[in-house]
Amino acid sequence: TRAHGHSMVLAATLWGKEHYMVWMGLADALRSGRAMFEETYGKSFFECLPGRPADLETYHQALSSYARHDYASLSRVVDFSQHRTVLDAGGGYGELLFSLLRGNPQLEGILLDRPEVIARASVPKALEPRCRLVAGDLFAPWPAKADAVVLARVLHDWRDDRALVVLQRAHEALSDDGRLYIVEMVLKETG
Repeated sequence: TRAHGHSMVLAATLWGKEHYMVWMGLADALRSGRAMFEETYGKSFFECLPGRPADLETYHQALSSYARHDYASLSRVVDFSQHRTVLDAGGGYGELLFSLLRGNPQLEGILLDRPEVIARASVPKALEPRCRLVAGDLFAPWPAKADAVVLARVLHDWRDDRALVVLQRAHEALSDDGRLYIVEMVLKETG
């Protein structure tokens, strides 16, 4: 059910609607290299979201479900004890960041996302003293700095040239002794 903390109902709703039409063009996308969402709907998925509040909410609630499901053990797997501040860039409503803060009481957190996303995000009461929400653009200089930057499920959304810009912005946001953590699914190489 949707009320279950690990429910994937919203993810199924999201990917089963207009994305289904895009997936039907997979073979053409692989042959041509064109972005099929943009080909099908006239703009990129992320350009469509700000003008569609219900879809924006569904998308970010789905990503929050993924974060609760997929990243629950991240603070136990990665040692964040060496860090003072973690910046979750493109972190949606902050589910991953909140998990990191709960697992690492020494950390302060910064959630960076687009203004329409930050406007809908809220920090749990217990984490408010250690967390701030910052509106920004992943492709423009970030208005925050940290000694740890997390990019979780961000880079795969962009062509290589755009992903390189995001990585450059992450590098600029890091302190001299900082670390970048990239969380993505990696396919095994086949030969």
